[in-house]
Amino acid sequence: MAEVVIYGGELGGVAAALAASRRARTDTRVTLVFPEGLPGGQATVGGRCAWELRQWQHGLTRALPQGGSLARWLPKTGVVYTPGEFAALLSDELAAAGVHVLAGHEIEAVLPRGAPGRGRARSRKLKGPMPEIGSLRVRPLGSDAHGPILAGEPLDLTGDVFVDASATGRLTRLCGVPYSIGRADWNADERQMAASLLFAVEGVDWEALVAATDGQERPIWGTTVEENPRGGRRTFWGAAALAATDAVLAAFATAHPGFRVAGPRGWEEERGAFWLACLLVYNVDARRRRYDGGTEREVAPVPLKARDLDAAHAEAVALATSSDMLGALRRFPGLGGVRLATVGTTPRVASTLLVRESIHAMGPGPEPFAIRVEDVTGAGTGPADGRDSRHWARRVGLGFYWSENSGYSPGEVQRTVAATANPTYIPLDALLAPPVQNLLIAGHAARIESRAWWAMRAAPNLCVLGDAAGTAAALALHEGMPCSRFGTAEVAALQSWLSTDGALLDKW
Repeated sequence: MAEVVIYGGELGGVAAALAASRRARTDTRVTLVFPEGLPGGQATVGGRCAWELRQWQHGLTRALPQGGSLARWLPKTGVVYTPGEFAALLSDELAAAGVHVLAGHEIEAVLPRGAPGRGRARSRKLKGPMPEIGSLRVRPLGSDAHGPILAGEPLDLTGDVFVDASATGRLTRLCGVPYSIGRADWNADERQMAASLLFAVEGVDWEALVAATDGQERPIWGTTVEENPRGGRRTFWGAAALAATDAVLAAFATAHPGFRVAGPRGWEEERGAFWLACLLVYNVDARRRRYDGGTEREVAPVPLKARDLDAAHAEAVALATSSDMLGALRRFPGLGGVRLATVGTTPRVASTLLVRESIHAMGPGPEPFAIRVEDVTGAGTGPADGRDSRHWARRVGLGFYWSENSGYSPGEVQRTVAATANPTYIPLDALLAPPVQNLLIAGHAARIESRAWWAMRAAPNLCVLGDAAGTAAALALHEGMPCSRFGTAEVAALQSWLSTDGALLDKW
């Protein structure tokens, strides 16, 4: 039996699992393993209940340039959706496709192909990247009074092709792929973009919010009502100037170092209940987890004294449910009467941080990244123009979103790069992880330069990576060769499969 093992329950991981199951040989077993309790990652358990969409205007045509999984899911969910319902949809699709799902499991070790028995392999310290992955040793996640722990008996997942579709890049890191941390490829430090904790509130005064204006009679908020299969869902965003100048919000940031309240974005999950994205969490190293402490998996924090994901989440939850947070929120027009939404007496807070950046895998040679910032800012209208035209022959999809980030430290001005009007060709090479031959990357650790990642990190683009990775994994099994050796014929076959399955590879 051939086996494809996918780590990461983000949308890219689910897309990869479904694509691999759809295209692989009938004797192939597809396994999706992730630490969260439900599939969808940041799009479900992370509380981000809306798609990040940007339509492409080309001539008289205006449409989304991503197809595939996005095109299948979007009509079912609507632009704004209920996270639990989306997670249930993903679970049903995975079950129908026969994907073996291991929720609530984490990687304890990555074993190279041909590794010795369990006892010796557990203590083996790998020097440098492994040529091929043989198996993942995973364990169920439990918890104690201080947070999550690895609990229960280990399970070895053998595989022929592996995919890292996680937000943390854990599989990529543990098998020794060289990588850059955060913004290190263009800045003197290795900070990662601020994370966020999302939480739900009630009591939004929609009429006051829509009517609010600044001193020049300009609307403070942008608002829309997005249709979905269960009716209109209201959304709002803005108030950035108020967030930057209000004295109470400034005092909040001073009182709580490493946190800041930004101009809120709100998505209506159900009538009157909105999920908010406004609490920025700085100084977080997404590589670090509490249960890695004191093991070979542990890495030194970057920057110094950066919090691991578990400590940062616990601190953010405590702050989000405090009176200080409510006082900060009530500074914004239309939010003067908000209160935390609850289930019983428990506040509705995301069970994981929204991680915007972690690591970026690097290849050998003078161009370690497959997608550079100029590929995004200088993208053309087709194969004959634009800086990204060099990727046309090996393209596996299109990426498109605004180029934005949430900053790297509380005192910094948010940086931007020139945004392109055109989608970017995503090459197969962005998914490859040399020198590990049987690993594909469909998550945050893809071979994408940090400033290019500002635009490529949106969920629709991660779906494109997932579709491509799962389809490429299946083709690798059919051809009997790793994706890193795909030549012209194999890439053409991959493109044909992707197009047949609804992916958009061209810009018109």
